[in-house]
Amino acid sequence: MAMEAPLVHALEDELPGIDNQAQLLGGKAAGLATMARDLGLPVPPGFVATTRVCHEFLARGWQPELDALLRAHLDRLATKTGRRFGDPVAPLLVSVRSGAPVSMPGMMDTLLNVGMTTQIRERLAEESENREFAADTWLRFNRMYAEIVLELPREQLQRAAEHDGTEQSMLAAAERIRGLAIGAGGVPGEPFDQLKGAIQAVFRSWMSERAIVFREKEGISADLGTAATVQAMAFGNLDDLSGTGVAFTRDPATGDATPCGDYLARAQGEDVVAGSHKVLGLEALAHQLPAVHAELLDVLSRLEHHYRDMCDVEFTVSAGKLYLLQTRVGRRSPL
Repeated sequence: MAMEAPLVHALEDELPGIDNQAQLLGGKAAGLATMARDLGLPVPPGFVATTRVCHEFLARGWQPELDALLRAHLDRLATKTGRRFGDPVAPLLVSVRSGAPVSMPGMMDTLLNVGMTTQIRERLAEESENREFAADTWLRFNRMYAEIVLELPREQLQRAAEHDGTEQSMLAAAERIRGLAIGAGGVPGEPFDQLKGAIQAVFRSWMSERAIVFREKEGISADLGTAATVQAMAFGNLDDLSGTGVAFTRDPATGDATPCGDYLARAQGEDVVAGSHKVLGLEALAHQLPAVHAELLDVLSRLEHHYRDMCDVEFTVSAGKLYLLQTRVGRRSPL
């Protein structure tokens, strides 16, 4: 008897009886599951609200039974990480990323640092002994939530988010954004409400104008839906031993078998892919963190061997430790 496709699925769990895992988990989570479960690569633990949930949400709204499923998977994350979502003493923050069954780069939404509160911000400052990191993470969360979930105008938020890099300046910017958000319902103070809002925003992004236009141009069916991948945060903005980047197993323009990519120190993933910051090549990572660079090169080699094709990878380095956030067969430049 065929196994019923799950609504929520842990990345490390097997999926017996499901032939097309990407159709259920989305391409992003299917790639993460392969790296974590099959290749033993360093992937932050997490789970997926599958395309089944997306279809049901878009048709009937949020169903109450999903709350218990999410809480059960958050409990599993607590067991794996030793940190608990919403806990002010040992807090766990998560990312929520869209992942359609087919690649739609830049078309749908991602939220980082979900689970932040003022108490947790203070705890991060104490734990890290880095108050600027905690303030930066708080500002990033509020800005992304206001833009993606509450749908405030990006230009307005960019102006409100301006700061000089000091803790007080970043906290003031976050308060400006929270003030703007009040008229749209406000940024929730309860972490679980933040998580639900983020997942729902990811599902709504499947029907965003830019996603619809992209699907029509690429001949992608609207019936596929998207999944929402929830993972423990890895903080590329933590310190000088942290950063984020994108790497290719070989040059996508020439096919030359030399890995290449972009790296940005003390940053989070969206800083690289959004094109909002000046990035450096992988040689910057080799200079700053040679052991991490060597580990990344080994990962790239293993991925190309596994997929037997050129791959691209999104990665974060947090306090000198490498984490992989995505892999997919890369797009080559046209001849």
